[in-house]
Amino acid sequence: MTELIEAPVDEARPPLSPEEMHAWLRLSLSPGVGARTAAKLILAFGSAPAVFQRSAEEILAREFDRRVADGVHDRSADREAGLERERAHRLGLVLLAPPSDGYPPLLRDVPDPPPVLRVKGSLDALSAPAVAVVGSRRAGELDLKFARRLGRDLADAGVVVVSGLARGIDRAAHEGALEARNGRTVAVQACGLARTYPADHVKLALRIAERGALVSELPVDAPPLAFHFPMRNRIVSGLARGTVVLAAPEGSGALITADHALEQGREVYAVPGAVHDPFARGPNGLLRNGAHVLEAAQDILLGLGFVRPRAGVPDRPPLATRAQRPPLPGVAGELEAYLAGSGIPRTFDEIVIHGGFDARAAMCALGRLEVSRRVKQLPGGAYACTD
Repeated sequence: MTELIEAPVDEARPPLSPEEMHAWLRLSLSPGVGARTAAKLILAFGSAPAVFQRSAEEILAREFDRRVADGVHDRSADREAGLERERAHRLGLVLLAPPSDGYPPLLRDVPDPPPVLRVKGSLDALSAPAVAVVGSRRAGELDLKFARRLGRDLADAGVVVVSGLARGIDRAAHEGALEARNGRTVAVQACGLARTYPADHVKLALRIAERGALVSELPVDAPPLAFHFPMRNRIVSGLARGTVVLAAPEGSGALITADHALEQGREVYAVPGAVHDPFARGPNGLLRNGAHVLEAAQDILLGLGFVRPRAGVPDRPPLATRAQRPPLPGVAGELEAYLAGSGIPRTFDEIVIHGGFDARAAMCALGRLEVSRRVKQLPGGAYACTD
């Protein structure tokens, strides 16, 4: 494939004055004013400073409720905004509001853009072509290896990998991106940037800040509260043209990220898995509802138009035939040999009962064989080896 197709350059914007940034910070800290309400206030009155020049009655007249009107005029937010600027300065953070030069253009277009972003690292990484990779904190080893390889392949192609710094799939995707020679990755935290969550990811966070960026919309000292995580997820998807979901059981936060991506008009890709694997239920459900199948980085790179295939070169290397493939070790190899020797497709129950395989081990092995495209699931749920 050719080199990365560059994204359009966001038009330069004049720098925000200290007074304007103070107004944005105050708006973000005003009680009762969330990101979506802040966007509506700006639309109603034209700018952040203008919001604070309006009386409570004028705000109420624009169909905002009393809680919002009182929050805008809460003087504690004014004092806290000044302290927040001092804290950010001490930590070497950059503050960005939607009118700022450097505010991610894709994020500016979502329904509820963060009024203020705190950033540690490269601002360029926030505006470069990006893909989000999300999944379970409890993913198995094969899924973690796939996420790591995906992060590395995306970064090798020049794409920034965005995720949430959580354990499991997030960490694997970040680390894979950092393995690429010039790989960049962005971590969106569900706490303030004076903290790292989880705490054992401190070294990883430092590496990400050196090669990409750490981002949060929360005050620098904010703890990782439960309701912060769904808020964080909309930024993960909002920074990216497409979101990849893998190893996500029902109820996973990764599925919330996919919902945000759809609301934002972004593409959703899912890595298919074995129907009996609980960690595949989320991705398989997304696929039933119209998500794109992802089996390799090329799927999303080509699908989003980040790269163009070279003339005469296939998008992927051709699969080796069954005879050319080296046998896999362990249960996966035994199960592949069983299916090949059967000569006919086998259901999961037949694999367990007639093949003598442990159900959980067979489930994991089928997932590995499907991801590596050695085995395919046929209509009706039976499994067969690929040619």
